[in-house]
Amino acid sequence: MSYLYVKLDALYYMDEKIAAAGEPAEVLFVRCLCLCKQALNDGHITRNQLRFIGLDNIEARAKALVDAGLWAEKKDGWQVDSWLKYNDSAAHIETQRTERKKAGKKGGENSGKSRRNRKKEVVASSSSLNTEEEEKEKEKAFPPQPPTPKTRE
Repeated sequence: MSYLYVKLDALYYMDEKIAAAGEPAEVLFVRCLCLCKQALNDGHITRNQLRFIGLDNIEARAKALVDAGLWAEKKDGWQVDSWLKYNDSAAHIETQRTERKKAGKKGGENSGKSRRNRKKEVVASSSSLNTEEEEKEKEKAFPPQPPTPKTRE
């Protein structure tokens, strides 16, 4: 599971630009929002990436998005208009990941220390109790034997 999500208004389909672009372009738009989030490319889509989207008439769909003002054509592809307005930047996401990884590691280390300390406390407290109890149990199970008489040879 990716745990990356695209912010998409539940009423996006009512946007004038989406309506102007048309349904085929809308499908490309939504798929490319997901592509951009997964690739962490800040809304930039290359021509090469579009080959893997799985749609036909890509160039016509992309042109419709540009004409509607949803994408801007760039030298090596397109830029999703307002990407950074609605989505965190790739740098911000990477910073969050790094911070969460460090926090998780620190939490795991602290948890491990806590478990080890608890185990030591339990062992220390139980060993002092068990020693006395164990000695009594041993005496019951194996009572002292009288010395065996020596035999004459």
